Amino acid sequence: MRLKIAIGACLPFPTSQGSQVLTHALAQSLADRGHEVHLVTYAYGESRVEMRYYHHPVGAWVPTKKLRAGPSLWKPALDFAIAKKWLSVAREIKADILHAINYEAVLAGLWVKKRYRAPLVSSIHGILSEELPHYFTFPVAKEMAKKFGPWFTKKVVSRSDAVAVLNPRDAEMMNKLGIQKGKIFWHYPSVEISGDIPDRNKSRADLDWQDKKVILYAGNLDRYQGLEALYSAFRTIVGKHDSIILAVATTSYPKLALKALGDLKDRVQILFTADFEKIKRAIVSCDAFVIPRPVEYGFPIKLLNALTLGAPVVINRACAYGVEDKRDVLVYDDSEQGLVDSLERVLFDQNLSSALASGARLASENFGLKNMVAALEVLYQSMLKKQGVF
Repeated sequence: MRLKIAIGACLPFPTSQGSQVLTHALAQSLADRGHEVHLVTYAYGESRVEMRYYHHPVGAWVPTKKLRAGPSLWKPALDFAIAKKWLSVAREIKADILHAINYEAVLAGLWVKKRYRAPLVSSIHGILSEELPHYFTFPVAKEMAKKFGPWFTKKVVSRSDAVAVLNPRDAEMMNKLGIQKGKIFWHYPSVEISGDIPDRNKSRADLDWQDKKVILYAGNLDRYQGLEALYSAFRTIVGKHDSIILAVATTSYPKLALKALGDLKDRVQILFTADFEKIKRAIVSCDAFVIPRPVEYGFPIKLLNALTLGAPVVINRACAYGVEDKRDVLVYDDSEQGLVDSLERVLFDQNLSSALASGARLASENFGLKNMVAALEVLYQSMLKKQGVF
């Protein structure tokens, strides 16, 4: 059955950040299955993507162009603009499903649902009580954020008709936070990587990496990513080995990274870019792709990019969902020494590195777009059955 799906996402779009990449993949894959998909987002982003769905940008009038996740002064105004446009789109297309992307959009979606009768499915990319404190520095603000998360989840998110999360651990957490088990659904995420896979040798030459061992981190530089542990581990490694560099591919302002590693600036390369073709070249060229993220909530979308492009991955056990240690990736326990040891193994054991690269490509098939969209279609149909549509 062809459905009309109105998606609301209170975020800049498109960008290379995880939630945005996943949102694009979700909308694109649903459209490719023949559904009519409309996506409402903020009117600014940092990159361009091919869209086979309808995109409705909102809020070009605001002076902010903030890309980083987390609270901001303009969010309430932007989110209300999202809600109004979302309602207009839902009415115009006679939407069968309302789909909210993350916490802010849940609030907007409930406002729309009050004025337009359709099931509201909420995709949640993390656990608010665990994530929100990372965006504050003062202890009082952190403590308030910890308390706000469970309240918002129980009082607001629970009013969705269904809540979709990205791993089984988050599904259990949602139930503990007060959402009925029958409303909770989890699926691993997927991404769409368009274009050809770059040639490794040519890419290494273009990046001037032929005679170097390269550790690559590709992602935002927010606190929850575990970058302090990575910087410390890198210091230990370069103290023992020559010709090793740390490459950081990011769209975040790299001031803190440069400050933390300032005295090693000749061993650090910042790839400040939103061009995913350049990021792809860096991923296929690296000798170790590192994911030091120590938090258990959500899912590191960068892992999917690395697996698909066949990079040997070193990943913190806390976020190693859906992959097998020593076959698909190399997992380390959350310690600096564990990270040092794992990076050294991948950098200097060619047999292990090659095996992980091969395993990564095979593992990426477990996160295919068809799996994600099929799971969502089942969820949509179950929601519509409850309303007597089927």
